[in-house]
Amino acid sequence: MILILTNDGDLSSDLVQDWLQYYKHPFIRVNTYDFIDMGVKISLKGSKLQCFFNKKEFPLDDIGSVWFRKYGFFRYSDTYKKLCETKKLNEELISHITKEFHKVIDFFNYALRDRNWLTDPNNININKLNVLYQASKCGLDIADSYIINSKDDLNDLVGNVISKSILDPIFPSWGDNHKSMMYTTVVDKRSFDRLPEKFMPSLVQRKITKKYELRIFYICGRFYPMAIFSQNDKQTKLDFRNYNWDKPNRFVPCELNANTKYQLNKLMNLLHLNCGSIDMIKGADNKLYFLEVNPTGQFGMVDFPCNYGLHRIVAEELINLDKAYYTKHETKVL
Repeated sequence: MILILTNDGDLSSDLVQDWLQYYKHPFIRVNTYDFIDMGVKISLKGSKLQCFFNKKEFPLDDIGSVWFRKYGFFRYSDTYKKLCETKKLNEELISHITKEFHKVIDFFNYALRDRNWLTDPNNININKLNVLYQASKCGLDIADSYIINSKDDLNDLVGNVISKSILDPIFPSWGDNHKSMMYTTVVDKRSFDRLPEKFMPSLVQRKITKKYELRIFYICGRFYPMAIFSQNDKQTKLDFRNYNWDKPNRFVPCELNANTKYQLNKLMNLLHLNCGSIDMIKGADNKLYFLEVNPTGQFGMVDFPCNYGLHRIVAEELINLDKAYYTKHETKVL
């Protein structure tokens, strides 16, 4: 049986689920907020572990493969919002409750640690700087990158570098329940002049004049690349995520050369990732520059314009992983 770990309303999970139903392969879906909205009981008596949702035992022993999709975002739940609205809890206590919730999620995942995972949660908290370093060691070109916290060190780079988030560019807005995005921006003279002499360590990278961007969905050694022609629109020139809904960028399927595939596959193996969304840029100098990889990145945006059938491919890979788990364990029993 396949387990899908995701959130309510995730379209990709819905579509993969449809394909699993089409193939008549057994699966079960657990959404993050089931741990809040449903009656949950995890029983640990000696080495015997049982899990119940609404008093119905969850079939832990039947699970052969697990897909870790978008999962565990407690800070976007109604419960978290209510905690923030109460005047009886300070930020430190709310943070502690959040960590408590995630420890429960972690233990549930740990109970399934020996299954075949498509995206192992133990490997998703990657450091963007570590990844850039590993990418360069794999032979991939990267933009010259700097961590800087003073105007003095930044002075000689002004106008030739961009600044971007080191962590996740998406974060909850202060004072409301919406999300905000930290877009890539050029470090120009105006923004430089507004900086204090010292600031928090920040990532800046050499600005690359691009022909187009690449978003590549990677799954178990296979690549599904899409070219994004964002460079001719001022709104999307630096960051295509700053979408122009009135005049969308053109998205088209494309090919990667064998050497780039080899280098990317080597990198993904080093990161212990069997699935993820990879961002690259084709520079005006005709070099391919690696930007980053998101282990749980959206792939519907690649699937629909390019007609790759990625939701079917994910479903088939989960079925293969599920069958492989049972084949391995039946062999051990024999």
